[in-house]
Amino acid sequence: MLEKITLDKDILEKNYSKKLQPLFELESDSLTRNNFNYDEFRFTQDDIDELIGLATDSSYKLINYQEHEELVERFFYGTIHAVNILGKIKAVESIEFILKKMEEESEGNEYFLEAFVSYVTNMGINGLDFFEKYIFEKPEEYNLISIFDGIDYMLEEEPSSVSRVEEIMIMYLKNEKTHPAPLSFAISTLINIGEDKHIDLIRETFKTKDVDTLLRGDLEDIEIELGLREKRVTNNSVERTFEELMNRNINSKSKILESKVGRNNPCPCGSGKKYKKCCLNK
Repeated sequence: MLEKITLDKDILEKNYSKKLQPLFELESDSLTRNNFNYDEFRFTQDDIDELIGLATDSSYKLINYQEHEELVERFFYGTIHAVNILGKIKAVESIEFILKKMEEESEGNEYFLEAFVSYVTNMGINGLDFFEKYIFEKPEEYNLISIFDGIDYMLEEEPSSVSRVEEIMIMYLKNEKTHPAPLSFAISTLINIGEDKHIDLIRETFKTKDVDTLLRGDLEDIEIELGLREKRVTNNSVERTFEELMNRNINSKSKILESKVGRNNPCPCGSGKKYKKCCLNK
């Protein structure tokens, strides 16, 4: 078992340049603001290597938290800011490193997962080839939902990516191996792009594959949403109370619905925030 490091704040100054030092001073609430402006720090392509080093640095896990709580938090938040910046400057050379980090942090690190979704979105069409390669190398991985979520937001930020994203989602539905959760994201994205354009493929997917129904509902829910049927003909097993879903032992990135909630609708937990900014990612 590794012994905890009991160093003072000099660890931050020794490991990273003066240009990165301000990232350790930013307040943690800025991590929840996806549009936080890093322009004042003037990071460029020349800073990519050091930013990758910080984004993937797990040294904070070895620092004695009880003795150095502030240091651990500053170090940890600094790594998340580095992920955000790499996405904003479209550092495609960082993708393989951040994907590996995503696998390591797939459970229990909500700050990183939120930053990763924004990272994928900000990378834009420049990163799609890399993300596509990963998707089809590991089509049965649950954590693909973070990639698909980021790609879905990309459609709003970079409309030129639509045809490329559509192609990837169609390929995933047709792929021999898939995972129920990311499969539901791929279906949702295709609906966002073309409404009922791909309904035949979606119907075939529900017929032949296991699809998670907590994001958009089952096939009948989707057909009702698209105006292709008036009402259900089977019992709706998807409609459960929000409390019941919260009590399920599910991964932090599972999509929680109170009887199918639109991502831009008010969150059913009563926070007053949009669903996509609240319990959608919890």
